[in-house]
Amino acid sequence: MEGYLTIGEISKFTGVPISTLRYYDSEGIISPIYKDTKSNYRYYSEMQIPVLRIIYYLKRLGFSNDSIKSHLKTLNYSHTLDLISQLIYDTKQEIKKLQKLHKELVKNGEQIKNLISIEKKINSFFIEESEKIKAIYVTIAESNDEEKFIRAAFKKLSLYTLNTEKELLPIGICALTIPQENIENKSYKENKLLYMKDIKELTEKITLPKRKYACVYCKGSLLNKKENIDKLLAWIEDNKLTKSEGDILLHFLAGPGFIKNPKEIMYIIKVPIE
Repeated sequence: MEGYLTIGEISKFTGVPISTLRYYDSEGIISPIYKDTKSNYRYYSEMQIPVLRIIYYLKRLGFSNDSIKSHLKTLNYSHTLDLISQLIYDTKQEIKKLQKLHKELVKNGEQIKNLISIEKKINSFFIEESEKIKAIYVTIAESNDEEKFIRAAFKKLSLYTLNTEKELLPIGICALTIPQENIENKSYKENKLLYMKDIKELTEKITLPKRKYACVYCKGSLLNKKENIDKLLAWIEDNKLTKSEGDILLHFLAGPGFIKNPKEIMYIIKVPIE
């Protein structure tokens, strides 16, 4: 085929890989001038070199196969400008998505750094001052099967917040409350599961006042919470702090999906103090 270029030669001249040339052919973007049906060799014309370079450039810019075919079919400046304008719009939308994704990744990265730091402080005691928080809640039924009813409360809460919570690690967004009388009678049973955001459509709401808490970081099963609460109460007494009226909070930090043992969680126990 004197005067024509083999697929290897045109690949060399244009920088377009042979596999890509075959792909362009299969997609109907640009085909060889001639195909030998016996040998299946593909032959191109020198006049196709600038066209291939344009195609390769447009692909690099993000043009779709259909847009490239439309450009080559029409070869009209206005039409091509319309294609470019649409691509500019699509690119701006993609940039917005990527910026949002970047923001979420940075936030989640910071949250994970925070969890790594907290994990090193398990069983550490500290004092925290919390701002006033509005929350919704699900009541936990009285039962000897504590875990069963906590799971039921989480299921109900998940239905409430299905379209609300979008974060990967909503640290501190959920908490259990143990009323003061359940500490005094040594039952340590929870009575509410809180979601620390206000959802207007729901009526079961509670406001946690601005106050100080004595706290301890914990990791393990909630079944061991009594031991951790007793340690915190002893620490309060040893440090001559005074408990104040109010529920004890068990704030969740991390659980399944971020802790290998599915029965373990990281949480903070918070006892209100004066």
